Amino acid sequence: MLNELRAQIDLDYHYSLFHYRDRENREIDFIVRSDSGALLGVEVKAGSAVSREDCRHMVWFKNNIAKDEPFIGVVLYTGEIALPLGNDMYAIPIAALWS
Repeated sequence: MLNELRAQIDLDYHYSLFHYRDRENREIDFIVRSDSGALLGVEVKAGSAVSREDCRHMVWFKNNIAKDEPFIGVVLYTGEIALPLGNDMYAIPIAALWS
């Protein structure tokens, strides 16, 4: 997944790719930042079931770190349907990246 995201970002120099982890063990697999300051959090999940719990660190990040920047969170999972998880958080089937 990292290589695919990096390849997509390398095509456009207006984006940067980061990883987030803090002392409280809150972790976000990938954070994409645009030159305008907008942020996209991406969590990758191996399972086919998803819940709001899967984006809890992104919700915390949005409310505490990115509170002055636009932030959307995405949980990529092996399920088959896109789902809203509330608070600008979404579950997206990982297969949607290549369809």
